[in-house]
Amino acid sequence: MTNYLTKEGLDELQSELKEINEVRLPETLESINRALAEGDVSENSGLDAAKIEREKLVARQNELEEILNNYEIIDESKASKSSSIKIGSNVKIQYLSDNSIFELKIVGSSEADILENKISNESPLAKSVLGKKPGEESSFKLKNNPIKIKILEIS
Repeated sequence: MTNYLTKEGLDELQSELKEINEVRLPETLESINRALAEGDVSENSGLDAAKIEREKLVARQNELEEILNNYEIIDESKASKSSSIKIGSNVKIQYLSDNSIFELKIVGSSEADILENKISNESPLAKSVLGKKPGEESSFKLKNNPIKIKILEIS
């Protein structure tokens, strides 16, 4: 599966992987070695905590490597100039049930962050608007409830 990334998202993931490889994992391994040097490992909470941290870091390291081994850069300049919605587009939509208006950016799943109004291209909302143009309506289901929206603007 291709992971869609903005240039900014790629830089962030590469930076995070570098931080894990060069700083956080070595620090964690050092903590494990110090705890092992203390002797009694049967009830060593420091050792247990360091091992758990190592497992989390290795899992994240593997996840990042998987993303970075198969990605495609989203050309945001093409998305902003397009007449239809693409991955990388900023979209203004109106929920027809209450006329509320939201601005969202459609990004790859590894960059999605609802607090920054970045939604995954794999989300039901994004799937329902990809390829659509301003003025068009669309719908998607959220917990089996149909949601109707109107695309107001692409930027």
